[in-house]
Amino acid sequence: METLVTSLDWIPRETRGIFARVLDGHELTVEEGIRLAEAEGRELHALMLVADEMRRRQAGDTVTYVVNRNINFTNVCIKHCTFCAFSRDYREEEGYFLPVEEVVRRAREAWEMGATEVCIQAGLPPKLPGSYYIDLTRAIKRAVPDLHLHAFSPEEILYGSTRSGLPIQDYLEELKAAGLGTLPGTSAEILDDEIRDVISKGRITTRQWIEVITSAHRLGIRTTSTIMYGHIENPAHWIRHMDLLRGIQRETGGFTEFVPLSLIHQEAPMYRRRLVPGVRPGATGTEVVKLHALARLILGPTFRNI
Repeated sequence: METLVTSLDWIPRETRGIFARVLDGHELTVEEGIRLAEAEGRELHALMLVADEMRRRQAGDTVTYVVNRNINFTNVCIKHCTFCAFSRDYREEEGYFLPVEEVVRRAREAWEMGATEVCIQAGLPPKLPGSYYIDLTRAIKRAVPDLHLHAFSPEEILYGSTRSGLPIQDYLEELKAAGLGTLPGTSAEILDDEIRDVISKGRITTRQWIEVITSAHRLGIRTTSTIMYGHIENPAHWIRHMDLLRGIQRETGGFTEFVPLSLIHQEAPMYRRRLVPGVRPGATGTEVVKLHALARLILGPTFRNI
């Protein structure tokens, strides 16, 4: 640690002190994270060096992966999130809804081709039976018992819970009994309702997202976690978002990884139709590097995989 910090004598003392504390194993505060999020030039290079050192300590040099197939069974959705280029209204010609038999066929085909996992997420079609997600999970596990099911966003869990009339915890218990393995921590975007009310008004709230995730963790259903950036947020939102995830991880230990997702702007209505003033065309290369480096410093001690 001493050698690395000494070699950073070309950056301001305050920043060097923050890095020294991180390298000594101290937790990065929100204020320190916001300070580092402003890094440019030499400070940004130093941030990258320190993050890479922490990556070496926390995760090492071995990269692992899962052979996975994504199956989106419908693009029909009752929500109209301005960042989403995937969804279609149920009246639109491009809308589709795969039969359960076809989803099962694709899952079996994935297994036969060497996949060990399928990821299933989709839109929220109107009047979906409350038991649909449970029935689909059961059908896939019946056909391919050893296939891992990484399925259904917190938004879908909330929708299934609402449609079925079951509390979220009970609904998740039913899914686990049917064979659900893990939950994608998607539909997080930025966990700040002021931002959410602009880019996805009417979607799952921060409080509801936390309820679904922590309920899953309590049941032993582990989840990923995500952030979507490069739109109207600023770096302070990144830090507070990661601090919220860090707090949940301290309490539950249920997150498997953190997945940063840059806005894909080209067909997103918020950008293409200028629905959201000031929206950016996704993250810059510098923002991508900076966010991953910050995530390693803030989340790395409790999230091995970033």
